[in-house]
Amino acid sequence: MRQSSIFRLVGERKMKDHQLFEVVVAELHQFLSPSSLIKQNQKIQGRSGVVRQIDILIEDNSGVYPIKIVVDCKHYKTPVDIKEVEAVWMLVDDVRANLGIVISDAGFTEGALKRARDIGLLKLCTILDLQHKNFSVKIALPAVMEKAEPLLNISVSPSRLSRLLTSEPEAIILKNLKTGQQTNLYQFFHRKILEGEIGTEGTGLIHLAADEWQLVLSESLVAFSSFKINYRFVSRFYFGMVPVIEGRGILEILNAQKIYTQVNFLRVKGLILEAINIVETEKWEVCGSLEEIPVPAFLNVGYISWDNE
Repeated sequence: MRQSSIFRLVGERKMKDHQLFEVVVAELHQFLSPSSLIKQNQKIQGRSGVVRQIDILIEDNSGVYPIKIVVDCKHYKTPVDIKEVEAVWMLVDDVRANLGIVISDAGFTEGALKRARDIGLLKLCTILDLQHKNFSVKIALPAVMEKAEPLLNISVSPSRLSRLLTSEPEAIILKNLKTGQQTNLYQFFHRKILEGEIGTEGTGLIHLAADEWQLVLSESLVAFSSFKINYRFVSRFYFGMVPVIEGRGILEILNAQKIYTQVNFLRVKGLILEAINIVETEKWEVCGSLEEIPVPAFLNVGYISWDNE
């Protein structure tokens, strides 16, 4: 395996912020692409004859062809402007690199973003590294939550029992004559799902054996000759932005509003999520169907609606 030339300076606290930023960016690239050769603070003579300083140099191979990528780190208080982007492109071109990456923790101006799109071989990025929150962007990812709600319809014989039953499934109590355990209809149905006897799509019918189950009405056991549960699931969809609380990755900035997409070049994996927090999602927007979801979801979550256990 190729070894990285990254060396952490002695006494991280003594580093200047921009030096620490470069180390964090270099180590993140090494984490995402362990087979690549990552070098910091390199000096290369360009075809202009001028010796160029490069913050991070990434070397790898695509098949039998060597690839060289220049990463320039900008730890600024304000967005990187078009002049800075053009200067980096001149550097990338001068040292004959295959690709240029500008990493900024303060974003980019709209002019800088447009110029990078025109160039094509220059990517403007930020990092997600919540171990170093001072340098990391905070992001939330589009998520779709599907809520499958069961609708139950009870048919019982003799018919006189129907008039005694409530329409609320959680208030219908059943007793298992073999185990002696009592459960409400919702709990019974839920257990069937957990045991894999019922799928959460479409419709179905469950028959309760008269010699195994009885109704509990006014604390008395009542036998039945037939007890059928007709069920169907109705799906409701919710769209929300889920905050990332642990993760690492390189994110390309597409516009000044900071809408991100993954950057995938060489063997960079782009984005590795370790934890998200669905609970902290500010708002879930109700959607009637998947076609109404405003953007492609990064994450899909499904659960069964259950009012009581």
